[in-house]
Amino acid sequence: MRSQQISQSVSPSAPVPAKSHSESICNYAGYFVIAIPVVVLLSIIGFKKYKITTHRNRIAKLERLWHINIDEKTH
Repeated sequence: MRSQQISQSVSPSAPVPAKSHSESICNYAGYFVIAIPVVVLLSIIGFKKYKITTHRNRIAKLERLWHINIDEKTH
């Protein structure tokens, strides 16, 4: 039996340049610059919704207290 050799030419692939340390820091800084205003905006919106909900709950509680009969008050 004869063995056949199959020769394939392998083309050298282009080397992938590794990211330098400064490029990765620049990427993180970019993410940070974008994330900070988003977090601040969401915090402001959440705080405003919290204040509105608290205000409405206080009003509802006062309205319930005002509708209590004077005979039911224990003061």
